[in-house]
Amino acid sequence: GSDVHLFINPAPMPLTSEAPTAVASALEARTSEILVTDQNYPIIYPNPTSQTIEIGLKTWEEIESVEIFDHLGKMVRTFYHPTPTIALDDLSNGWYILRININGSTYVRRVLKQ
Repeated sequence: GSDVHLFINPAPMPLTSEAPTAVASALEARTSEILVTDQNYPIIYPNPTSQTIEIGLKTWEEIESVEIFDHLGKMVRTFYHPTPTIALDDLSNGWYILRININGSTYVRRVLKQ
């Protein structure tokens, strides 16, 4: 797919905990799929992370895709049908937004790479 650029604010957002929340809100507002607001599922761990994250799934579920956006809303990675272990070691430190598609449902999560 092509890069998705979200223009939330014309000025660059400071790298604070509020910035990824704004990006996540914008992603939720612009996502056509059904969004599930259960903040306890899927579990993303460890968070913060330095190298990889695990996406905790129910045993019968499969990840269709994971899209990773930086704190400005620019898509930086897309994984199709990945394993539940996602490598972030090549990304710069900072906040990222994950849009995770699992069995037709879309979940938006924040993760801190440090």
